[in-house]
Amino acid sequence: MECSLRHGLPLGYSYELRDEYDGALYGNVSDTEVILKDLIPYTDYTFRVRFLNQAGYGYYSEPVYFTTLIGSKFHVQFFALL
Repeated sequence: MECSLRHGLPLGYSYELRDEYDGALYGNVSDTEVILKDLIPYTDYTFRVRFLNQAGYGYYSEPVYFTTLIGSKFHVQFFALL
């Protein structure tokens, strides 16, 4: 069954960003893109996302792992509806 027929289309998204020191940042967006600013150079991060619809929040996605470079700003397109 198509997602939009079950509980409606996504109303927004929630994300979790964790660094290797176990610091966490949580955010909410209405778009499928987010710009992650002020990341620490040469640091390992884990990024996960979940959606929000009329039934509430879904489960978090599988984590995406990445390491920052010096002076980098990451633009993450983190969710695609297929």
